[in-house]
Amino acid sequence: MNCARCGHDKHRVLQTRRGEPDTVLRQRICRDCGYTWFTMEIEMPDGAIGWTNKGLTVKDGYKHIRFS
Repeated sequence: MNCARCGHDKHRVLQTRRGEPDTVLRQRICRDCGYTWFTMEIEMPDGAIGWTNKGLTVKDGYKHIRFS
């Protein structure tokens, strides 16, 4: 993962918090420019996500998530 501001590939995690039962939120900081950003990790069962000709999709019956 690269910094959105400077593109540097080294960062560290400042905070980790569990959101809903299946999400983890992390605050990260770039070691080069000090920019901070957040990431969210979502735990999903095998087969819940897949690739189509339209890109990454979430199968029916799971949370609606838009990836861009």
